[in-house]
Amino acid sequence: MSPLQKWDLEGFFLKDGKYLSIIGGFDFKNGVDGIRSGSIFIDVNGDAQYGNTANASVPNYGYEYAIDLNFNNSQYNVYQGSWTWDPVIERQNIPYSNPWRYRGGGDFVTSGSFVYMSGLSDSDVGGFLGGNHYALTGFDLSFLPAGSTFIAHFTEECGNDNLMDDGTTVPEPATMLLLGLGLMGIAGIKKKIKV
Repeated sequence: MSPLQKWDLEGFFLKDGKYLSIIGGFDFKNGVDGIRSGSIFIDVNGDAQYGNTANASVPNYGYEYAIDLNFNNSQYNVYQGSWTWDPVIERQNIPYSNPWRYRGGGDFVTSGSFVYMSGLSDSDVGGFLGGNHYALTGFDLSFLPAGSTFIAHFTEECGNDNLMDDGTTVPEPATMLLLGLGLMGIAGIKKKIKV
């Protein structure tokens, strides 16, 4: 992993048990040095492949859902089933970072809007150190089976840092949550958001 803040993925956060957010020093929207953001992958039956056990022969590395992010319109689509993915570009050295990005296929499940935030301070994000943070908020996980636990996965294109969370994510920092909700409210004024 690179020790530089610009590559750092810091954490997943969960609000009200269903709204997922990601925080990092990595600029999710614009990328860093040509390296782009990946998709979010969700496992609900506990068979996700990561770490030294990562095995590309397991369909979709064991993830049942792919959340495809569109930064041009701040929308996301969720797919399940036989979707395909792109591997990280450093896959020979970092197999546990796979998959990187949703490529296509699968069954459409739902869509929604997310909020991108930049220029967040350490205190805005609950005390993560680094001085400059970015966040993606508002991923509604209510499409998951009722009462399910999950593993969430995200990596950047190079795979040099990744996030994998077992669904026990901590609550969002209050400042970030308020800012995100305010931005979502402003977006709602411009266009109706389907829930």
